[in-house]
Formats: sequence, structure tokens, C-alpha cells
Amino acid sequence: MLSANPSHIRSIIREMSRQGFSLANLFDNTSLTLEKLNTQQHIPASEVEFLTKNVVDITGDPAWPLMHTNRFNACVPGFLGAAAYSAPTLRAGLRLLESYSRIVTTMLTHSVRSQINGLTYSCQLELSDESLLPIFIEASFLALKNYIEFFYGQPLKGAEFRFAYAPPSYADRYHESFQNTVVFNAAQNEVVLRDLDFDTPHPFYDKKLWESGQVQLEKALQALQKESNDTYTLHVLSYLRSMEPPFPEISWIAEQMHISKRTLSRRLSLEGTCFKEIRANELHSWSLRYLENTNLAVEKISVLLGYQDAANFRRAFRNTEHCTPAEYRQRIRASQ
Repeated sequence: MLSANPSHIRSIIREMSRQGFSLANLFDNTSLTLEKLNTQQHIPASEVEFLTKNVVDITGDPAWPLMHTNRFNACVPGFLGAAAYSAPTLRAGLRLLESYSRIVTTMLTHSVRSQINGLTYSCQLELSDESLLPIFIEASFLALKNYIEFFYGQPLKGAEFRFAYAPPSYADRYHESFQNTVVFNAAQNEVVLRDLDFDTPHPFYDKKLWESGQVQLEKALQALQKESNDTYTLHVLSYLRSMEPPFPEISWIAEQMHISKRTLSRRLSLEGTCFKEIRANELHSWSLRYLENTNLAVEKISVLLGYQDAANFRRAFRNTEHCTPAEYRQRIRASQ
């Protein structure tokens, strides 16, 4: 069953009460009460949707959730959320938020992917009522914006917020809320981050809290693996996809997770994969990116990917694409 953390809904109810809105019909079509909402850590996604519809009906303004989220400085709840605010770097914090999203909710997942000129933070959402998509994506992206601004201590600039839906009736308020480039009808819901140093040491880094968060995350992943057959695979991918090559070895990732290399290898094996295979696939993805989007020589690309020499790179590339890197680049550009 799809579920979600009710923290954001609780903050909305508090603000509605402050503004004098009646809460009499807030729980229509749900099995919830205010007491249940304040004590449960997860609620069914279907009930989150009904609550959201009721909020819009009661306030009479489809933009009300957006403006509330913008005002109350959306943050990431829970212990892992607290750990993310004490991360050593922004890259590490964003990576933790991705893993956090898979643990606390099954209706909303985030993914972080490093690019040649920046990083993208994308969001996927499962809803029965697609008309509610803007409200959930708005909250997610505002939380991300506020998180980054907390890290840097200044407004986020140079970002591009892409929304995979048509402009809502209150689209003009997006520019007021996000204060960066806004694009509608995009291929997917994502934030493109450029001109940021993702590895600058964070002034509020708390080593003890951060490491405690990693231990808690490992416990949550271990519990989640009983329900899913790709838990550790996705977690290792989140490490590799959030950084540029050359990639670290499995021992480094295991150390970050506070488990042994052997334990991580065994858990990946239970999911039908291994670190070598995951790492090779991600390296190949980067090789395609370099060949398609840059004019870098094959020799330079092989160095960036961490190969000992260009011959090893060419051999690995041919094994996957059945052509040389130069032939692949020529074919791609001829088709453009």
C-alpha cells in the first residue's frame, strides 16, 4: 500500500486553524481524525490525496498549499531529516534525502544525478488523481530549495525548476515562490542545479549526528530489504549517480554506510547484482554522456572515467556498444 509521512499535512492544518478556516469537513472521505493524524508516522496515500482535496475545497484557493509551504519554510522531518541538515557537504546531504524519500514514503521518490555541468534532482510521484500533482511537487521542490539555501546561507540562484505538467491557474505565483527559472510541460519533474559547489564543507557539519544518521539509515535499509528486492542496489546507485567519475571502490561505500565490504556484497548478491556490475553500468552511462555532449578526446574521457589507459576504455565500450567510442560519437552526431 502506498503511504506518506503526514508532517506536511499537519503543518497545513495548523496554519488553516490559525487563519480561521473551519476544519469540520477536513477529514471527509477518510478514516482519519486529528488525533490519529498527530500520532501516526505514516498514513495511506489515498487519504493524503483526500485530505489535500479537502484543503483546497475549504480554502477555496488551489494556490493556498503552495503559498503556505513557501511561508512556513518547508523542511525535511524526522531523524534522518535532521541528519541531512548536519551533512558534511551538499552532495552528501542530497544523497541522504534521496534515500530518506524511499524509506519514509512509497508514493514519492527522489533521485539525484550528477551531470557534466551540474546536478539534477528529480521527483516521481504515484497519484490516483493527477490533478493533485502540482500541489505535491510544489511542496517537494520548495523543501529542496529551502534545504539548499540553508546550506549556503543565501538565496538559491541559477537553478531551473522543471514541472511535467501544464501551467496551473496560479502559475504566476511560481516565480514568486521559486525565484528561479520555471519551466512547465517538461519531460519530468526535476530541478537542474548549476554553478554550485556541491562539495564545499558545510559550516554546520555535525560528525556525531551525521554518523548516527548513517547508522539509522542502514537499519532502515535492512528492514526495507525484506519488502523490496532492490533496496541496496538503489542505495549504491544513489552514491554513484550523485558523483562524477572516477568512482570509489565498494569498500569506501561500505565504510560510509558503517557496514563491512563483505556485508554490502552479500546484500547486493541477495538482490541479484554486484558492485562491479553496478559500477560498470554507471561508468558506461558517463562515457555516453561525454561522447554525446562534449568534444573531449577519447583519451581524455578514459582518464576522467578512471581507466588505466584508453585501450581498456575502448575495450569495455566495445563490449557494450559493439563499436568504438569514436564510431559511436560519429553515429550520434550524424543522426542529429
